[in-house]
Amino acid sequence: MSLRQFVRPVRFSGPADHLSRPEARRRRGLPMAAGLIGFVAGFPLRGAAQAERDVGFSVAGGIGYQVPAMGLGTLGVAEGRRGSAPVLSVALEYRPPTTWIGFRASIVEALTARLEATPTPNCVGSCTRRSFDRGRFRGFGLDVTARRRMGVGWIGVSAGPWLRSYRSFSGLNVCETDRYCLSTVALLMTDTRPAAHLGLEAAVHLGRRQMARFSISDVVSGYRTGRTLHDLQFGIEFGVRL
Repeated sequence: MSLRQFVRPVRFSGPADHLSRPEARRRRGLPMAAGLIGFVAGFPLRGAAQAERDVGFSVAGGIGYQVPAMGLGTLGVAEGRRGSAPVLSVALEYRPPTTWIGFRASIVEALTARLEATPTPNCVGSCTRRSFDRGRFRGFGLDVTARRRMGVGWIGVSAGPWLRSYRSFSGLNVCETDRYCLSTVALLMTDTRPAAHLGLEAAVHLGRRQMARFSISDVVSGYRTGRTLHDLQFGIEFGVRL
């Protein structure tokens, strides 16, 4: 008779040994569900911390690109058109702590843009299409901004009154023999008037005080030719809360 007849092997049973397979899978999934609930429950706390980063004064500066959506129209014996150009921007914003809206003052300066003058059938004599790189755009505005927090940043809209200015630094003749054609583009481009600004933006926090903002906007204004002009702007700004 051997010792193995009196000693039985000891077997340690786990949850899967006395539970059905669905029940065991359900119990193993409990820690994962608890972790997911904790992650979702933490959103209000993260949102409160982010809301604290959004209030007060902030200043931002950036670069972008401006694309006129249409020509200036016909004035005299030529049709004028502004070309696309890089832009520089500076903005100062204030967000009260008890509201979801803010107020932003902005300055936008477009660097040298190409101007084109195309002669119309009213041009008499030797008429030639001309262009030069001496046009400018400048805009000043006060926007009301609204944003919705999402993850580590926000998405928002902005709208408000602006003052936009077209400028040129020299005349451009499209015809040589018609005295009414002198400095046509200079007359076309020298124009300052009120405008409306509409924008969409998305931003991410880069730290407790720093952020990066991406924007698409449209500066809408009238013109002496009767056209409603749209100057589209695409840009990125980097800002800091003061």
